[in-house]
Amino acid sequence: MARMRRRTTGKTAKISRPAVLFDLDGTLTDYRRFVSHTVAQLAAVVEQRAEVDAARFKETYREVQREDEAAERQGLITVAELRDRRRRFSRTLARLGVFEAELVEELAAAYEELRRTTSFAMPGASETLTFLAEREVWIGVVTEGAAREQRGQLAALGWEDRVNDLVISEEAGIHKPDPGLVAQALLHADVAAADAICVGDRAIWDLRPAKDLGLTTVLLVSEAYAGEAEAGAAHIDLRAANHAELRTLLETWLAQRSSYIRR
Repeated sequence: MARMRRRTTGKTAKISRPAVLFDLDGTLTDYRRFVSHTVAQLAAVVEQRAEVDAARFKETYREVQREDEAAERQGLITVAELRDRRRRFSRTLARLGVFEAELVEELAAAYEELRRTTSFAMPGASETLTFLAEREVWIGVVTEGAAREQRGQLAALGWEDRVNDLVISEEAGIHKPDPGLVAQALLHADVAAADAICVGDRAIWDLRPAKDLGLTTVLLVSEAYAGEAEAGAAHIDLRAANHAELRTLLETWLAQRSSYIRR
C-alpha cells in the first residue's frame, strides 16, 4: 500500500486534479507476451533436464494456465491458488510424466525473478502515461500480485516517475475485485469518485469495484476476457480497443472538467 512520488509544480489548480486509475497486467503491461517469453525460456530448461520436448511443455503449460484462469473466474480456486506458480508447474510437469520437486522449485524461482525484472508495455501504454503526465493528471495503478514483482515491472519499463501511486493486493491484504483496493487509491489521490476514471481489461475483476464506488469505467477490450465483458457489461461505461482509442476517450473526459486548470 506504499505511495509513490507526488508530482508538484508550485501552481494551484482550481479543483482537485482528476485521477486515472489503471489496472497493470493486461492494461498497461502485456501479460500474455510476458508469459509467452518466459515459458519459452523455461521450456528449454525442461527439455534439457527432463528430456521433454519444449513445444509440448509450452502447450501443456498454456493448457493448465487456461484451466486455472477459468476455474478462478468460476470460483473453483482462490486467487492465491491461481497465483501459485509451484502448483502450476507441478501440474504441468505431472501431465508430462515428470515428478521432480527440485525442478518445480527451480522453474518457480526463475519465473518469479523474470516477473520482477522483465516486462513488456502494451502498445501505446507509454504514450498514454505521457499524455496524462503532461496534463498533470494523477496516475494511480491498482494491481493484483506480489509487491516485489509489480514494482519491478514499473522499474523495468522506467515508469516509476510517471506513476503517482501504486496499490498492490499483497501489501493491502485484500484481493481484486474487493472495492477496498480502489477505495485506497482514491484516498491516496485525494479525489472524489466523480473526478476519477478506472481503466482495466476485465469487467468484473477491474471495473465492477470502481463502478460500485462511483467512478467512470473504461474497458480496454481483450479477447481473453470477452466472456467476462459480456457478463459484466453493466459495469462498463466506455470501451477502447487500444491505447490510441483510450487517449481519445480520456481527452474527452478531461475536457468535460473545464474548471480543471491543467491543459
